[in-house]
Amino acid sequence: HYTGTGITIKNSQGIIIEGLIITGGLTAILVQDSSNISLLSNKVFNTGNQAISIKPRHHGGSHYLVEDNVIFNTGLLNPRYGEGLYIGDGSYTEDKSRLKIRYTVDDVIIKNNIIHHTRNEAIDVKANAYNVKIISNSINDINLKFNAAITIATESSFAELGGYEVIDNVITNIVNRSGYRPIGIAVGHGDTLIKDNLIIDENENFIATCLFTTFLNPKLNKVTLENNQLIGAGIPFSAGCTGGTNDNAKAVAIFK
Repeated sequence: HYTGTGITIKNSQGIIIEGLIITGGLTAILVQDSSNISLLSNKVFNTGNQAISIKPRHHGGSHYLVEDNVIFNTGLLNPRYGEGLYIGDGSYTEDKSRLKIRYTVDDVIIKNNIIHHTRNEAIDVKANAYNVKIISNSINDINLKFNAAITIATESSFAELGGYEVIDNVITNIVNRSGYRPIGIAVGHGDTLIKDNLIIDENENFIATCLFTTFLNPKLNKVTLENNQLIGAGIPFSAGCTGGTNDNAKAVAIFK
């Protein structure tokens, strides 16, 4: 009935989860307030919400490797929470009319995963996750509620940390069931490198890479784009996605 969690790791250090098949439950793997965690070569599918979540709660953590996993058929109970990988969360505090990061996770490597048929983002990275590298993943058939197949820090929050890399990923067949334009890669905060990604989509409304207007920290507002390719219809780049927010803080886009 899509309840419970397959594996929960809390307040722990130095754990490797490797070679398992995990199916059913609300979430397959939940990592919380833990560090030095590796999730390797697992097959995760048919979950009620997210497949894999790495979150802070009381203090956060660092050093995560998510590599060579196969993830599919998420969000079977609650499609809007059907992310493949969910990194960070919404643990913010109010600070003079703006949201401020409270706890964080950092140093996350997401590499060589196959993610398909998710009912929201394939990879969703929140603003309280930083130093995140998304490298050489294969992402296909993503049915979005909002945002993009790979989404990085598009919420309206003033984040003091950043550092993201989206490199050498293949993204194909993205749709959005809410009426928004489907997007391959969306970034809303933090100095970010987007490089060598191949995006294939035939939807005329599609945007391969879109920068949201949520770059509220002027010290972390640079996005470097290099050698990305869109095959199909739509447009390769937009610098002004709003995503339903009222912010008008654009990134400085650097093309190489």
